[in-house]
Amino acid sequence: MTTGFSQSRSGSSLKLAILILILIGATRGSSFIFIKLGIEQMSVTALVFLRVAMASAFLFTVLKLSGRSTRVGRRDMVFLVLIAVLGNVIPFYLIGFAEQKLDSGITSVVVTLVPVFVLILAHFFTDDERITVMKVIGVLISFCGILIIFLQKISFEGGSAIYVLAALLSAVFYAMSALVAKRISDTKPEVTSAFVLMIATLVMLPFFVADISVNPLDISLLTVGTVMGLAILATAIPFVLMYKLIAEQGASFFSLNNFLIPIIALFLGVTLLGETLSVLEIAGSLAVLLGLAFCVRPKGGFLPKPTKRKEGAMDIIK
Repeated sequence: MTTGFSQSRSGSSLKLAILILILIGATRGSSFIFIKLGIEQMSVTALVFLRVAMASAFLFTVLKLSGRSTRVGRRDMVFLVLIAVLGNVIPFYLIGFAEQKLDSGITSVVVTLVPVFVLILAHFFTDDERITVMKVIGVLISFCGILIIFLQKISFEGGSAIYVLAALLSAVFYAMSALVAKRISDTKPEVTSAFVLMIATLVMLPFFVADISVNPLDISLLTVGTVMGLAILATAIPFVLMYKLIAEQGASFFSLNNFLIPIIALFLGVTLLGETLSVLEIAGSLAVLLGLAFCVRPKGGFLPKPTKRKEGAMDIIK
């Protein structure tokens, strides 16, 4: 397993990692909208259960049809259980709870604190992802950029502090699960995703059974589409990419996708909904990108250093 984003990486592998990071940010960013729509139709408990159950079923179906092995490393099973609870059940429920009061955009901003928590936790609980000046500068610049983007929209009035705290706690649990995921070594990313979601489904099952707010006759096509989008597009697909990225680049690098989520939401709003960008949103987006550049900068810089040509015999004669 390779280490965190402070290590030296080849240009091609870094470019691929950044592309995967952007894709994860795009797919995970859609989850906040799906959650907002979903909790209007059902309880948070029901939504979380259906999300992990459908995502798990989708991944196991894909694995079965493709003929891939579903072998899980014996030493990884404990980690899979921890990830299911810390990175699925608890944060999924906390975000759903938060969005009962907060807008999806504001919730996503609070969750962008994940890289900050990962940066701190990784320093103390890993050997290869230590805090560096470049990491701190990059994270702070990106987070300030996020605050600039939503400066005019953030409002914690009306007794919403508890909902903000719930979103904040979800970021802490996401950070913890990312560090646990780094310890997985004997299981493929797609298998890890399928089993984590299956375990999360089993954990949520008794809570779902006890919940009586879901009436099958009241479920609309919009609700079905919302849950499917949340389960497949915003959960199953990014989870496979997530565990691959953590295994190859480290938890700190992966956590940077949280900074991209609000940026991608703004981009989708402009391109798909015809929304306009304010000066603050443009400035904040540039700050986020600048901060990410500090964070993902390979050792020695982005540009290869010129190599010194050794003097040969002919050079000496000249």
